[in-house]
This record gives sequence, structure tokens and C-alpha cells, in this order.
Amino acid sequence: MMSSELAPAGPGHAPAVGAGAAPDIVSATGERISASAARKLIHAVPRGSRNARASRWRSYALWRATYDWAEDEVSNF
Repeated sequence: MMSSELAPAGPGHAPAVGAGAAPDIVSATGERISASAARKLIHAVPRGSRNARASRWRSYALWRATYDWAEDEVSNF
């Protein structure tokens, strides 16, 4: 999971919102936000932009694999 991705809070984490509401979301860095705020963040970027970024990342990953470059070798410029 990338640090900007969100995941639902695991068992044992009490939701910060009222009873019956959607559970909190916890980022990879441990930051908590409500499920509704997470939806707004996810949908703030248009789907076409998300798809384009994902496509560019796949192309970059393929290039790295083709030339046997580790991710940390090319991201430290």
C-alpha cells in the first residue's frame, strides 16, 4: 500500500463518528479520517486523471523491470 492510500480501521479501533455511522479510515501512516471524508478525497481527483496516473505508473514500472532498475535507484535523483 502506498502511503497515500487509505484503508478501513481494523478490529479494535473505535470509530470516531457516531454509532451506526461508517467506520474510520486509517492511512498507511496511521492518520484517521471519517469514511465520508475519505470518499470526498478519493473523488476529488477525476477518474480520468486517476486512470492516466495509473497508466503512467504501470509504464514506468515496466521500464524499470525491463532495464533491471530497482525503484530506489531511480527515485533518488
